[in-house]
Amino acid sequence: MAIQLRTPNGKLTIFNIYNNCTHSRTLTKIRHLLRTERAQIIADDRDKMLWCGDFNRHHPLWDNDEDNRLFTPQVMREAEVLIAMVADEGMDMALPKGIPTLKHMVTNLYSRTDNVWCSETLLNRVLRCDVDGYLQPPCTDHLPIVTTIDILQERLNSTPSPNFRMADWDSFWERLQENLMLRL
Repeated sequence: MAIQLRTPNGKLTIFNIYNNCTHSRTLTKIRHLLRTERAQIIADDRDKMLWCGDFNRHHPLWDNDEDNRLFTPQVMREAEVLIAMVADEGMDMALPKGIPTLKHMVTNLYSRTDNVWCSETLLNRVLRCDVDGYLQPPCTDHLPIVTTIDILQERLNSTPSPNFRMADWDSFWERLQENLMLRL
């Protein structure tokens, strides 16, 4: 899923990504989308991207170094697809290394399958990117990631509209009837 925000300083395209544990087809589709629709996503240096979600990949770049149980040769190869894409797009990790995002329901061990990546020029606008366990819904193993970004918003001045709740409806109906009688 993706949304695009247009700001006075360019576009921000936010991708919410779920990458399957057993394959990288989602990452392949995103790579294809970025090739075919680049002008709609990143037209110039002002446009930025944010990738967030469950990437289902482990690597010492984001997991705890001590979690070497996760770093099998196959897992490392699978993570290389994501790492190459992040490098190709000039993205930086917004969620600091070592913060767990998943507590396995059976083993109760923590790991980092979720992540947040953003355009290099967006990183200095990230005010907060952290896990908030208090927001975790029941019966889930993923910890919510809260990301706050400082982006300029164009303020629109709206014309005030009447507050119909404050109307004197008795007076209104009287006046309406008078005006209708005058027209007859």
